[in-house]
Amino acid sequence: MSREVLITTPENVAIEYELAGLGSRFYAQLLDLLVILTILIGVTVVCGVIAVLSRFVAAFIGQFLAALYILATFVITWGYFIYFEGCRNGETVGKRVLGLRVMREGGYPVGLAAAFIRNLLRPVDFLPGFYGVGIVSVLVSRRYQRLGDMAAGTIVIKQREPLSLQAILGAARLTPERLNTDALAIVAKDADLLTPDEYLAVRHFTQRRRELSWDAQQFAAMHIAVPMMQRLKIVPPAGTTTVNYADFLEYLSVAYELARRPTEVAQSSKSSEA
Repeated sequence: MSREVLITTPENVAIEYELAGLGSRFYAQLLDLLVILTILIGVTVVCGVIAVLSRFVAAFIGQFLAALYILATFVITWGYFIYFEGCRNGETVGKRVLGLRVMREGGYPVGLAAAFIRNLLRPVDFLPGFYGVGIVSVLVSRRYQRLGDMAAGTIVIKQREPLSLQAILGAARLTPERLNTDALAIVAKDADLLTPDEYLAVRHFTQRRRELSWDAQQFAAMHIAVPMMQRLKIVPPAGTTTVNYADFLEYLSVAYELARRPTEVAQSSKSSEA
């Protein structure tokens, strides 16, 4: 069964994700349970200290502390997953450590409603012992979903490692303050051969790329950059295995502007003289 899934994002861009397997999800869940256990131990200690330090050991105080402890245990056990998955980009502490993230099947963020539904069925997934039903569900599901995922319409994906500009031009990653001169020289070789329409497409992307997720940036940039690289005969250095297309378009835009600027200035001067 394939671990890859193709999703069309809200930006109407198709992105391929790798689904999280049973092993990584198990270890992430184990870490989360350790975090919850640590919090519960802290709550237990606090309640115990309050009980000991209280000057009035009346029965109602003991009952109040007991009720407060039960309520805190319930809120922590259930609220932990709902809060982190619904409000923290689909990442609990364990998922963040293991590089996993929960998302909607359509590419949308999880949100509190979906996170609530997803975790409402967690006790069922836990049956008959430590996620027995959930493990079977993940193994037989086409998208590695447990029952809570199916009900909420969510999937768990692996976060991808960020690509670097070094992957395309063997240079440092693009920074707002300074462009790498060697990388710019490679891109600028025939940048002036871009048509005005091509340049406008590049500029439109570079101006709006920050509105997209990182994966959406790369996918959209690839469809713009590959034909231009082929036509301009821009070839990444030997040994390059991955390409940061979004940063490449940033360089191409600057290279085009630098190449065309002297011509435009000269034409402007001639027009003013005439």
